[in-house]
Amino acid sequence: MCVAVAANEFSPTRLEKHLNSLLGAEFKEATGVWRSYCEGASKPFKKRAVRPKAVWVEEVERLYPATSRWFYSPVWFLMEETEFYPSEIYECAKQLPHDGLAEHLLSGDELDESAALMLSELTMQVPLLLAVNPSPAALGAMACAMRRAELAGQVSIFRRAGIGMLWLLDRLILKESLPVRECLRELRKIVKEKFDKQVYPVGGLIRSPPKRRDLEEFSKRVKLLKAAEIAFGKCDWEKGESLIDQAFSIK
Repeated sequence: MCVAVAANEFSPTRLEKHLNSLLGAEFKEATGVWRSYCEGASKPFKKRAVRPKAVWVEEVERLYPATSRWFYSPVWFLMEETEFYPSEIYECAKQLPHDGLAEHLLSGDELDESAALMLSELTMQVPLLLAVNPSPAALGAMACAMRRAELAGQVSIFRRAGIGMLWLLDRLILKESLPVRECLRELRKIVKEKFDKQVYPVGGLIRSPPKRRDLEEFSKRVKLLKAAEIAFGKCDWEKGESLIDQAFSIK
């Protein structure tokens, strides 16, 4: 959808022909590959990986910069219903921008340690910090935090990261073009269903689906952090610190 929007061509067959012509490839018969991608019948890579090798994606990125931003977000890999290893979460976190995202998830030690030791210990503040600047990468970072907390048995952080994913998707849906919005709405349904059905071992087994008040509280906290970021940008350190304290202590 990102490519279709950038090329302003929504017929999969014509889009394939258009891209082949730009890339200098000879177009003989319609292969149907882009129709297959659009319908979800196939993927532009052969092997499942944190960052799969996808020649089509990389070639098209040269023609239409930023069209791969959603494809390479770790969120797709991490939303699969399977068991994740620390090494996979670590590799996902390494793909993220280090300015404002990866730094909250990685310990900073590039030693010959196990992946579990190279992942940071999470706090309740991390999902809030990851949400300050909504983007596909931020959503991927939130998914990393969610899986990291799940692996560590940090129930409260796991749930807050789920709320963070829903909150980010609500904002990203508003920012994207209409065709991409539909894809993100489907992703939001998947995330919502996952956390609606999630069972937490807290004094027994309970469910605690995210509610509107959870999203509203999350939003209040993130807005305070964003205001703190602006205050620091103006060198108003005292105000910035005060806003951070409020963000992390508000009821």
